[in-house]
Amino acid sequence: VKQDYRAAHRWYGQAARQGNVAGQSKLGIMYYYGLGVEENPAEAVQWFLKAAEQGDPESALVLGMLYEQGDDGVPCQPAEAYLWYSIAADLGKQDAEISRLKLLEELSPAVTTATLTRLNAWRERHGELLPKPQGGHRAAETAPSTAGQALPDRKSRSSGHGQHGKGAAHSPK
Repeated sequence: VKQDYRAAHRWYGQAARQGNVAGQSKLGIMYYYGLGVEENPAEAVQWFLKAAEQGDPESALVLGMLYEQGDDGVPCQPAEAYLWYSIAADLGKQDAEISRLKLLEELSPAVTTATLTRLNAWRERHGELLPKPQGGHRAAETAPSTAGQALPDRKSRSSGHGQHGKGAAHSPK
């Protein structure tokens, strides 16, 4: 079956505009890699934000990576990366915990305090999305099994084979 990214963009777009988390996440991937649309990392961030705000841990992890590394139209913002890695970890992405802890070492105490205030506000607004505590600790507080993976250069992805280059960080569902 031949892949039709333009048709996929149309269908994912329709689902995403109706609030479908998977559609929002897929549009983020499509805009990031320019699949059926012009490459636009800033637009990708907007769709990943919508999905992450609804509790998609993969989108939260990708946002952490994008803000940590920066990209065309996406400035490098370590505090924002820390926030999204923390949210991804809260949502059960254990590999986000290592990235979060590495960034914590780089942030000033004032920035860390401000970011933790934002994180706590997110937790209050979205508490129903978080995993239930296990043994008195959130599931995300367990030891991570692997480090977060870096986003590859969009130019290095395999063309035409449906590989998005993000690997485990955000593979299609």
